[in-house]
Order: sequence, then C-alpha cells, then structure tokens
Amino acid sequence: MTALDAVIHEPTPQAWKKVMMAGTDKSKDAAIQIAENLFPDIQLVPKGCRVPNDGMAEALLLAEWCCRQYK
Repeated sequence: MTALDAVIHEPTPQAWKKVMMAGTDKSKDAAIQIAENLFPDIQLVPKGCRVPNDGMAEALLLAEWCCRQYK
C-alpha cells in the first residue's frame, strides 16, 4: 500500500505454525490448546456454541507470531 507506506506481509500457514505450534501435530485441536494456554482470558467458545472456535484460536496464534516476528 503506497498511500500508507505500509509493508504487507503474507505469511504462509507453514511459516507461523512451524514456530507457534512446534512439537504438535499442527491440528485445529492443537491450535485451540495452545491459544488457551497463551491467552487464558480470551473466550474461544462463542455465544450459542459448545465448542471452542478453531478459527479464533488460529487467528490469535497468527497475530502472536506476527508480534514476535515483526517487533
């Protein structure tokens, strides 16, 4: 984006999962477990649901990876 002089990074799932999910099978259940451990105050079970949302878990892990990668 030239108007904002912003650099856009598009990491592959393999890149961030290699770091954030090291030592796991990199499954959606593993993402949920890691996200719950890293962010215990964030509710991963949306209202009206009974199970944690794996998309929310992966989004948290990707955001954390970006924070660590691009300090």
